Amino acid sequence: MIRNRAFSSALLVATALGTGLWTEAARSQQAGEPRFGSFRASEVNLRAGPGMRYPVEWTFLRRNLPVLVLRELDTWRQVRAADGTEGWVHQSMLSGRRSVMVTGDAAEVLADPEPGARAKARAEGGAIGFLRSCTAAADWCAVEFPGAEGWVARSSLWGVVTPGEPIPVTAPLPEGEPPATGEPAEPAGEGGAGPADGPEDAKG
Repeated sequence: MIRNRAFSSALLVATALGTGLWTEAARSQQAGEPRFGSFRASEVNLRAGPGMRYPVEWTFLRRNLPVLVLRELDTWRQVRAADGTEGWVHQSMLSGRRSVMVTGDAAEVLADPEPGARAKARAEGGAIGFLRSCTAAADWCAVEFPGAEGWVARSSLWGVVTPGEPIPVTAPLPEGEPPATGEPAEPAGEGGAGPADGPEDAKG
């Protein structure tokens, strides 16, 4: 489930005026190849840019949701969800634990990685499971869902990159001054979390 945060054009203008321009050095800090990860918290905010000075555009309300990490800038990561929604989250909101989401209406969870194998369960569309095994050339991936573990067709999953599959180019970085490394967390009054939980009480 995602929730849109509306914000005024006046706020966007104020943000742009207050942050200045990106430098070429900042733009060069887009380290790392696109890769999959997952949300660490059950509520994660996606911001318009890499810093807490940028407005929240979306709030995702699902822990372990798989996301594609597109860019890195200091402690911030630009991510893309299965529906194409993109935004920036603090690195503390991401986990390296690999999860996948069932696409389409449903997918069979099979006992063996082959067509016609015994079906152990049926995972509904949108169900999230943890990836156990999925080699680069495999047509089947081993996935653990709550109450069932087995093999699912790779084509029925979002969260694994098919070999040779191009990753669409994302939108340009927003204009503005890059945030300082290790930008402090928001006060405990916003959600009740301290700095140890990362920005916004594990909400990004």
